[in-house]
Amino acid sequence: MFNYIILLSCAVIVSSHLCLINPHQRGPLGGLNVPGAEDLDCNLTAPPCGGRPREQSILSLKADSNLTVVFQKNIGYFDPALPGNFTISVGADENSFTELVTFEDSETKDLYLHFIHDVVVPSTLGHHIFQVTYVTSPGVVYYQCADITVI
Repeated sequence: MFNYIILLSCAVIVSSHLCLINPHQRGPLGGLNVPGAEDLDCNLTAPPCGGRPREQSILSLKADSNLTVVFQKNIGYFDPALPGNFTISVGADENSFTELVTFEDSETKDLYLHFIHDVVVPSTLGHHIFQVTYVTSPGVVYYQCADITVI
């Protein structure tokens, strides 16, 4: 019985998910507003962009403007002793991310939306990638990326 409880606990630990709403993540948003959705849209653990290939930019942003990044933790595991964290980064390619914002996870309910204001759009024109990562307290990392064009 004890082994069964440990197995169930591990299943909960690795069931955190991350959906990037704005800018729109690569691929569909099938897991949005579905607590603990096991789809592949918001359950991506392959660095640096969840295994999703680069997409045509559908969002053009003015250089040095502010962007409100919106993402959803549709289920999470929170441990006050090891809270985990969220990081927003930007890069010209998948090998050159610069961290913009990092903050600790908190004991929020499933489907919690995070609104991060005043993330500054890069000043360099052209294609860029916004990356959001969710590092859970047991060390599992979830990745989402969005392709944008800076004008």
